[in-house]
Amino acid sequence: MSRLDESIGRLRGMADSLKLNPKKDSHRMILALVDMVEELGEAVAQLGQAHVNLAQGYLDLSSYVDAVEEEVSDLAGVVIAEEEQAASGDASAEDAASTAGAAEEADDRRIEYECPHCGRTIEIAADAANLDEDACCPVCGELLFPELTEEDPENEDNDEDDDEEEETED
Repeated sequence: MSRLDESIGRLRGMADSLKLNPKKDSHRMILALVDMVEELGEAVAQLGQAHVNLAQGYLDLSSYVDAVEEEVSDLAGVVIAEEEQAASGDASAEDAASTAGAAEEADDRRIEYECPHCGRTIEIAADAANLDEDACCPVCGELLFPELTEEDPENEDNDEDDDEEEETED
């Protein structure tokens, strides 16, 4: 309870203890003044609560503005870096646009490859295909691109088949 509420309570208590008669003009004025002071006290309490709410809203808004300001700063840094990179690059804007278009088309291309072990056809995104890595077949788990050496029997079989084909063609 605030000091104002305590003072208003004491004033109301004194007025009640005087047993003021509301029919007398002088008493009626004192009772009206006490009622008005009570109403003013309630209004001040409401204003105090509104001030607390406003201060909390200001703090919330300030935090939000800080977060937005940080994001804008980050985005500005990205835009500036991209502009600097574009300005320092040798390619013109048209070259960059055509390169970007070609990259998008490459992303859409797919390669069909038959697993040398299980014979299943596997579809691989063109940009994901890397012959230097050990990619495995999702069906049998074996290497999709095994390294062939000169001593590899599969390689020799293929050479013999090629020789036989050449002989039949002659």
